[in-house]
Amino acid sequence: MELLINVLFSIIIVSGIVMTLIGLPGNVLIVIIGIAYGYYDGFEHINYVMLASIIVAFIISEGIEFIGGVM
Repeated sequence: MELLINVLFSIIIVSGIVMTLIGLPGNVLIVIIGIAYGYYDGFEHINYVMLASIIVAFIISEGIEFIGGVM
């Protein structure tokens, strides 16, 4: 069962990356799945530092996207 859940989360992460590449809001999906998997795993493998890194990368990428849209 745990293998199935890991594969499911991995597929969703990859789909989030693909969504980002084609212009859909995949970054939000990646952040939500990161938080959900951390919660599921009891924050053993994805700890708070990693989640903070993902959220900082999300904020930076959204800022770059916003600046690119303005120009």
